Amino acid sequence: ATREQRETLVAFAVFYFFVGGLTNFFPTLLVAGGSSEAVAGASFALLFATGTVTKPVAGEVSDRFPRLFVAVAGLAVAMLGMGLVLIAPSLSVVAVGTVLTAVGYKTQFPIADGIVMETAPDGETGGDLGASRAVFLTANALGPGVVGVVAELTDFGTAFWILTASLLVSVALLGKQYLRNAR
Repeated sequence: ATREQRETLVAFAVFYFFVGGLTNFFPTLLVAGGSSEAVAGASFALLFATGTVTKPVAGEVSDRFPRLFVAVAGLAVAMLGMGLVLIAPSLSVVAVGTVLTAVGYKTQFPIADGIVMETAPDGETGGDLGASRAVFLTANALGPGVVGVVAELTDFGTAFWILTASLLVSVALLGKQYLRNAR
């Protein structure tokens, strides 16, 4: 209903698009970049293991600091992590990049729902959350399709650069909201 709600919806839809592409093709990216299946599998497990710590901590941090600020910082960390993986795919850099990517993107899950709930009008929180989750899951399903098509036409590195760059939309929209609210 409001510009802020629409911006939030688009920002987190793009984020979920990123997550869909990442979680479906991250091991494939690593193997295509020269990593062994074992390293790719372990890195994939590291994404989720890092998330078990990150999600509750991110929720706690977002209770103490502005959620929009924490969301933007998390997205920037995820972009930095993916950039490391894409630029220098050595074992140590992949490990650090994977942890940074996980910290950055896993931070978003408690924050996205919190922000959607905060911007929903009274009496419409459940409906708005349900509708937004439907949009997010649809965007999540599109991520692997786009990565697969781009990788087929070019390569997985290019597909992941595009995927990572898409987070700039989320950073811009959420950053704009944060600055607008900080005034």
